[in-house]
Amino acid sequence: MSDDPAVASADVTVLSVETPGAGTFARWELTYIQGYSTTVVAYRAADGVPVSLIGVLGSPAGFGWTSLEVWQDGGIVRCGITWRPGGAGYEAAGGISGTISPPSRVLVNPGRVTSTEPLLAGHVAVWAARQIPAAPLASADAYGIAANSDLRSWDREAAHLRLARLCSEDRVALEVTGAPVDEGDVTRMGWQQPGTRLELYRQVEATDGGRLRESGFGLAYRPRFDISNQPVGLVIDASLRELGAPFAPDEDSDIVNDVTVRRPGGSSARAVTEGATEFVPDSYDVATSTDLVLADHAGWRLWLASVDEPRYQATINLHTPEGAALIEDWLALRDGDRWQIHNPPPQHPPGVVDQLLDGYTETWKGRRWWRVQLVGTPAGPWDVAEVDGAQVMAADGSTLDDGIDDTNMTLLLASTDDNGVWGTDPADFPLDVRIGGEKATASAVTGSSSPQTVTLSARGLNGVQRAWAAGTEVDVWLDAIVAL
Repeated sequence: MSDDPAVASADVTVLSVETPGAGTFARWELTYIQGYSTTVVAYRAADGVPVSLIGVLGSPAGFGWTSLEVWQDGGIVRCGITWRPGGAGYEAAGGISGTISPPSRVLVNPGRVTSTEPLLAGHVAVWAARQIPAAPLASADAYGIAANSDLRSWDREAAHLRLARLCSEDRVALEVTGAPVDEGDVTRMGWQQPGTRLELYRQVEATDGGRLRESGFGLAYRPRFDISNQPVGLVIDASLRELGAPFAPDEDSDIVNDVTVRRPGGSSARAVTEGATEFVPDSYDVATSTDLVLADHAGWRLWLASVDEPRYQATINLHTPEGAALIEDWLALRDGDRWQIHNPPPQHPPGVVDQLLDGYTETWKGRRWWRVQLVGTPAGPWDVAEVDGAQVMAADGSTLDDGIDDTNMTLLLASTDDNGVWGTDPADFPLDVRIGGEKATASAVTGSSSPQTVTLSARGLNGVQRAWAAGTEVDVWLDAIVAL
């Protein structure tokens, strides 16, 4: 039941229960009065005369449930009402003489009273026993959080637990991999919306940001939490001839810089790339438990959609001697897993091609021809720094104060006044750094003011090693900022 009877346009008969059998009474009505009182009235079968059974001051406010209970006690008919939450209960004093018969029809708000707020009843159930076998409104879930039950439409249910419950109700096999361990990594859903099975499954996926796929004769789900900061599952080394053709960036992929998320029955939030002058919009519906997290959802989706990195398509020929070395890792790879290409062809940007598996096409021709074409999206946005993790962040805007040649093992590092200098704590080293497009390892940074001296222990770790001019950007290499 919901919400405030005072905002209804008239008194509301919440339930009208018809019992026109051989009993004394033909109809029972539970009515909420605008002045915050409640009545239960029975109407005699013979002449339709109303008999007031319960009249109490008060009525429920907020989302919960109400039970109307009528039972035979010898030659006396007794009735009562119970409200949850709150646990208030009222019973007709003394009862009345007569008999009852089973209900034949139950009507909700038969007077069609309107309201300025969400009004009254959703789910109706009829029980043969007086002690209604109702579940509690809420109970602690696996994370110790009081998530609401079906009596409150599963509000605040963890996303992956909702999917598991829905699949169980539908008798669909489901495998959940990488479920969050801590409550802070859980996505909480709002009230379960009407929809088909697939619509409800997809709503979980869209709200959590995970990945849902077919698996055998059932489904498999990977929560958003499990996609972040994952190890590499497949490494393709082009220098070993493990990379086939075609291999190219996806030229049709659009970069979105304007994201809006909407919550059914709630508010919306928008995130836009700072400094954008032309907007490429996109929007999402997310069934979160509260409006307070919508800005975070919009920002996260903007982060994923606006990354300015190529989306790659790559090919591996597993029937060749070089490709055969990849078979075991390929067979273990799943949707959303991380794959990389090392030493890519020179027409591509230097460095490692780092992608998540978005899809693939697998082709066999006879027993001796086996090709896989992978489709990816950048893995970098999913590398997320963690509180108290091992990540190290560079001071933005750092550059070479003076040029270096392709053999220098020291460099002068200039930092901006606004962002400050790099840390010199020995515990942070060795640290992989990026000098332009070259990966190198720094063994130490010394000096407390700009420019600082950086001592290198290795250069050209990604196959790129050359001279760099003053003003070249220096940053922490991507792998070093992630706490794995």
